[in-house]
Amino acid sequence: MSHHKKTLAVCLCAIGALTVLSACTTFTPHALGISDTEWMGFDKNKQEQLKNLYYEQKQQDSKAAALYTIKSAANFKNSLMITVSGGTAIMPPFTNWYAYQAKPFTLIPETCAEVSLQKVPGEENDQIMLRACYFNGTVSLDPSKIDPNKSKGTIIFHYSPIWDQGFTYQNITTSGYVRLKNANVAIRIAN
Repeated sequence: MSHHKKTLAVCLCAIGALTVLSACTTFTPHALGISDTEWMGFDKNKQEQLKNLYYEQKQQDSKAAALYTIKSAANFKNSLMITVSGGTAIMPPFTNWYAYQAKPFTLIPETCAEVSLQKVPGEENDQIMLRACYFNGTVSLDPSKIDPNKSKGTIIFHYSPIWDQGFTYQNITTSGYVRLKNANVAIRIAN
């Protein structure tokens, strides 16, 4: 065998050994919650069966993560139906918090919207405008007009698959212009 072929064979052997070694290091009995002593008590067939189950679960987990990524990216293109209710909001002249009512509103991807929070009971002009934005799968509410770090919103909701069916976040408090206290924010993918 020539020198080059021997070198190549040694390199391939080393690569193979590293591959086997790295495959071995990805699995330990501890990943299954099994101690080394328990593991040694299993026969080779049982050990192999448990390893296979472990790798099957890891593969299923990675498929589920990939599906989540695809689905969430697709949902970033859908509008959202938002409902803000309950709790209180500050109203001009900004000395007290009041109960309010608001109509549900739609947020289109890559836009912002404002919804009127009407004081209850109150006159038509007893209201404050709540700003909401939806960019890259993230909803932000109630931006601050004085804190540049919170100019997009003082509370952020990141996309979750539970939005497909709708989900209500409870006891939400913000520190922006409207300063919600103990509000409920319902978010649902609009079809």
